[in-house]
Amino acid sequence: MKKGFILAISLFCSLAIANENKVINHSSESRTDQEQFFLIGTQEGSYTVKSWQFDMKKATWNGKGEPSLSMGKAIDKAYKHFNKTELELGVKEVEFKPAFSREGTIIWYYLVTLTTLPYKFNSDEFEIVVLLSGELLKANGK
Repeated sequence: MKKGFILAISLFCSLAIANENKVINHSSESRTDQEQFFLIGTQEGSYTVKSWQFDMKKATWNGKGEPSLSMGKAIDKAYKHFNKTELELGVKEVEFKPAFSREGTIIWYYLVTLTTLPYKFNSDEFEIVVLLSGELLKANGK
C-alpha cells in the first residue's frame, strides 16, 4: 500500500514538473484561425511557434508592470531544461524580445544563453527560448 502511494505521488510530481517545463517543437500542422509567430534567428537557428501550441494569454504583455514570467524564473527554466546547475553553466546573455504575427498580435519571450564555466573564449553555449507563458521552444530542425 505504501509503495503504491509513493509511486502515485512521484508520478504526480513528475507530471507537474514536465508540464511546468513544456518544450514546444516545430510543427508544420496548421489549424483554423491559428497565428504563427517567427522569433529572430540566432546561433541555434530560427524559431517559429503557432498560437495553438502555447498559452497565448500568458505569453502576451501590455508593457505595464512586470511581465508574468520574471527573468529569474526564465533562467531557472533554462537550467532545468539543460539539467545543469549554476556551478556548471553561467548566464552569458538574456534578451527580452517581442515576436509578431501577421495578424498584429505580439507575444514576448526571453532568449537565454548559458555558457560553460569557467568561461573561456569559444566556450560551449546553450540557448533556449522561454515564452512568458513558461513554455520552452526548440529551434526549427533541432
